[in-house]
Amino acid sequence: MEKPTFIPMLGIKTGTQELDFYKNVFGAVEVRRFNNDDGSIHVSEQSINGSLFRFHEEGSHIKSPWDFGNTTVNIHLMLTMLMP
Repeated sequence: MEKPTFIPMLGIKTGTQELDFYKNVFGAVEVRRFNNDDGSIHVSEQSINGSLFRFHEEGSHIKSPWDFGNTTVNIHLMLTMLMP
């Protein structure tokens, strides 16, 4: 069985502009991306030196740090699906 993996997730306000920042400054590589019907980013999974993290563009259920003046990081716990 694989070990559980923790992946931090950050809400972002401006989509691709903020993703470009992480690519240019930290050398992030986009692993995969899922867009919403309106073209906003549902999730962009990025990797820096093999460490995964995710971005979700701001929406009704996700807010960016700019809205709160504080961090809005969530931690996702990824588990292997267990079959009976």
